[in-house]
Amino acid sequence: MPILNSPYVQAVEGAELVHLTVYQRHGKRTPDNIYPAENLYNPPEGWDCTDFRANNFYELQGDPHSSSAQIYHNFEVPDWHPLRSRIWNGTCNKGQLTAGGLHDSIQHGKNFWSTYGPEGLNFLTSVNEKDVYFRGSTEERTFQTAGGLLAGMGHDGPFPITSYPSPLEPLAPGYSCTIVNKLRSDIEASDNFTSHLESINPLLEKLNAIVGTSGDSSWFSWADHLYRQCHGHPLPCNVTTGDCISQEDANAVYEAGTWEYNYIWGSDAKSRDYVRYAFGVALAELAQGLRKADSGPKLSYYIRLMAALGKTPLRWPSLGHQVVFEVWCKADQLYVRVLESAEPLQGAEWVPLQEFITRIRAWVPEDLAEKCS
Repeated sequence: MPILNSPYVQAVEGAELVHLTVYQRHGKRTPDNIYPAENLYNPPEGWDCTDFRANNFYELQGDPHSSSAQIYHNFEVPDWHPLRSRIWNGTCNKGQLTAGGLHDSIQHGKNFWSTYGPEGLNFLTSVNEKDVYFRGSTEERTFQTAGGLLAGMGHDGPFPITSYPSPLEPLAPGYSCTIVNKLRSDIEASDNFTSHLESINPLLEKLNAIVGTSGDSSWFSWADHLYRQCHGHPLPCNVTTGDCISQEDANAVYEAGTWEYNYIWGSDAKSRDYVRYAFGVALAELAQGLRKADSGPKLSYYIRLMAALGKTPLRWPSLGHQVVFEVWCKADQLYVRVLESAEPLQGAEWVPLQEFITRIRAWVPEDLAEKCS
């Protein structure tokens, strides 16, 4: 879990920080890819989310008498439900942020504030809507993560988290685009990718037999489905055979997943177009924000972002992953420095702003609207 707490690497002497754009991934969550008989592969007590309350309330602006009651989600798995085997016991929904994930985001906020706030670079002196703009996808856990970041930065009042309507949203799950689907299919049908799947098929056969997904071809399409190890939960065992996924097996999955992420988004001949059309709008938004380098900070996937930044090799993005774009002014010239998990990114340590924007804009297809129709 990378958290911005390593020693801050100072930029060029005599430069002034004038803008920040920060991409922050959510922290710990429950699994999103669940097994057909999920209940069998978790501790009997299941997942407990009673220590994480997602509160909501709504108000009509200008009408103080028309606010809703404060409510919160309360998940339960009833014993009588005929489909209860599809989910673990306990009080957690699939893919939801957990208390550990909220703690992660609060710590990220504290570390961010200690670096860029009054006791650090003094770039920010308060959290306010004029100087700070939060973007989030339509996923609820990104809103919760933003709330944790704000709390860590010392803010406890209302604050807007901006999203685009679903058909326009460039952050996950993202806008629909026909050419993106075709490019992904072409990449996965390539000789290199099919050879990779053949090489890990014995591993997939073994693990899918353990978790009851042997009859589902989608669980053999790549290793990502099997990626799930966090919160100190034991790796799953088959209650009938007693076979368990070992740590060695899990490590082999992570190695396979890293190869797949690097190949899909970086190494295949069609990877560049795949990133351009799938993430082009988000990159255009990044360029737009950097172009307004005097407009204040922005706190706002990751694999596509790192591909566009030229990072090699690409790796599975961890929970809590963070990328910071700093814009500095020195001798009346603006420069960009990119930090990944607090470390300067090779090739983006000190780049003239306009050159950097040109790099990013090169990843935005001019015919994106036409190809995504």
